[in-house]
Amino acid sequence: MTGKTPPRKPAAGAGRARKGAAASGPSAPSAPAATGAEAGSKRVAQARDAFEQGDWAALAALADTTLEHMEDRGRLALLAAAGLAQHGDMGAARHHVGLARAWGCPRDLMARV
Repeated sequence: MTGKTPPRKPAAGAGRARKGAAASGPSAPSAPAATGAEAGSKRVAQARDAFEQGDWAALAALADTTLEHMEDRGRLALLAAAGLAQHGDMGAARHHVGLARAWGCPRDLMARV
């Protein structure tokens, strides 16, 4: 049984080192995702904050911007749909949900929003 404990400790330590490495050095392992999403990630973070604060007007305003060229356009379209729905514009909200789906927004995120 003592032989089993040491392998578990290094494995746990190695897992922690990987998590720390990923957190401290996002440019190395996440460079393609981070680089491609740099412009959109700020916009998504702002939209997520607006969603959490219930700033539906800010989210609905996303519908007026050109989302199709942004990296995270699916998520932004979904958040715009949430804002539009809260303002009662169900037709535009449905349209933006369709865009989110077409642009690859994860289904689990769509279900949560």
